[in-house]
Amino acid sequence: MTRNASSERSYAARLGALSWPIGIDLALLFTTFVTDSYFLSQLGDLPAGAVGALFPLFGLLAMILRQVAQAGSVVSAHLDGEGNQEAVALARRTTFWNGVGLGLGAGAILFATSAYVPRLLGLADEAALHATMYMAVMAPGVAFLSLKHTFAALHLSGQNSRPQMKAALLAVIVNAALNAAALEFFQHRLPVAQLVALIAGATVVAYAVNALVLWTLIPDRRALLQPPSGTGMLRRIWAKAVPTAIEPAAIQIQWLVISVLVASLGITALATRIYVLNIEMFVLTWSMSIAIAAQILTSYETGAGNEAGARAVVASANRIGAAGAALITLAMLTVSNLLIGVFTDDPAILSAARWMLLIAIPTEAAKAVYNTTCWALVARGDSRFPVLASLALLYGLGVPLAYALAMPAGLGVVGIWLALCIDETIRAAVMVLRWNAVTRLSSTVLDRPAGA
Repeated sequence: MTRNASSERSYAARLGALSWPIGIDLALLFTTFVTDSYFLSQLGDLPAGAVGALFPLFGLLAMILRQVAQAGSVVSAHLDGEGNQEAVALARRTTFWNGVGLGLGAGAILFATSAYVPRLLGLADEAALHATMYMAVMAPGVAFLSLKHTFAALHLSGQNSRPQMKAALLAVIVNAALNAAALEFFQHRLPVAQLVALIAGATVVAYAVNALVLWTLIPDRRALLQPPSGTGMLRRIWAKAVPTAIEPAAIQIQWLVISVLVASLGITALATRIYVLNIEMFVLTWSMSIAIAAQILTSYETGAGNEAGARAVVASANRIGAAGAALITLAMLTVSNLLIGVFTDDPAILSAARWMLLIAIPTEAAKAVYNTTCWALVARGDSRFPVLASLALLYGLGVPLAYALAMPAGLGVVGIWLALCIDETIRAAVMVLRWNAVTRLSSTVLDRPAGA
């Protein structure tokens, strides 16, 4: 075995050790949405579809909060690679206070706009009432979610991802238990809107539990309470956070736009979309966990001056991420009736879901490559191109094509999935070409073995 192949296998092992707890954490976090959808579906397709229309918004907020927190861990990992421990401590304190302020602000905005956003998404009457109730109750949950991501990032900056997995497991158990209790004792005693509020409240409590457990597992948490001096580190973190957050935020905004399009297709399309997304989220946990781990390791290797190591990390992550995403989606396709049947037995929804999952096989593989390569580019300092290229393709290609295939072509929600597949594949190809260009990818021997 050549030194190059041996070193790449070492990086793949490091990638796997860091990514699997992240993947479980993400899967458990996404489970809160699936849990809410399941219990809402017990109240009917209308509340499930109406609240599901909000999930891209919550996904947008969660992604921004997570990416900003992760920017703090990326900066810390880079400084750790340089061996500057004093700066690492400052970065950690700045990450903490930044997360606290951002969460409080996001929660306040969510509550203030809860009466207006559902109608902007095309919801009306009873559907709008359910969505407004869910959104208002979830407002404090966003503040707890920001703390959860912030505390997880503080653990991750030291390349320790296991605490977030343990905290998420407990949060999921709490969420499911509270939801089950709410329906058991109140389903036939309260109006549907109030039951929707109880389901949202269970998620808020789960996020609070998640954040509290992560906080107690931080060994140097008292040091974090000291406010950071100056704004230099905050500017450095936001310099990473803005491009890192804009790109996934743009994707979530694209989903909000598409939600309006789906809502115009009717409640069946709206319900189909949210049920398919619920199970696709678990594929996303695979690719995102690989991408997050790759970004941290890329930042560390770049800070240590090991450019070849960074290239090896991304190469391994792309292979593992794409292959795993495709296989997981294929497995879901084979049991699609069983999975979607958890939420509904509507034949029209089951048929559309099968087509959407078939299209999702290449889509999820491309998404894995896109996430890893795009975030690795940002980690090594190439921030502008990923943002501008993503924005151009998301709104210059993805949205118009989704409309064209859904409406004029008459393919409905399946046409939207086909458009997103094309959009995702092209974005992945563009990011790989950019990565190869800026790193001058070659078959050179790695600078040094992993761990040297």
